[in-house]
Amino acid sequence: MTLPRVGRRPVAALRLVGVTVVGGALLLAGIAALVLPGPGILLCVVGLAVLATEYAWAQRGLHVARERSQKTATRSGQSLLSTAAAVACGLAVLSAGALELLVGVPLLTTMTSVLLVLGGGLLVGSAARARRRHVATR
Repeated sequence: MTLPRVGRRPVAALRLVGVTVVGGALLLAGIAALVLPGPGILLCVVGLAVLATEYAWAQRGLHVARERSQKTATRSGQSLLSTAAAVACGLAVLSAGALELLVGVPLLTTMTSVLLVLGGGLLVGSAARARRRHVATR
């Protein structure tokens, strides 16, 4: 049995299949990484973003994720203590990754170290941005 769209618009059908396969794989990898080591939430959001180009349900899920992340960022920027804690944790993660890249800790792979550096940098940047937004809106 063939898809009804294949005969009329093969490029559109191939795009739909490609978006479904890539977005679905990213979403499934993200779900797996929620319980395994890895950037689970990030992969879920990227998978939803890919799927949202073709599916309304993914657009709704992406909208909910965006709203929740903005609310969380707003709440985290309101407290100086939570901002300081996020920056400290981000710097610790970033330092651990940088230390492994420079010295070479046998427990970590290079990819893990790069992800630690990126994740730590994102955490520091996000916390600082949330705090700046809160201070600007006072």
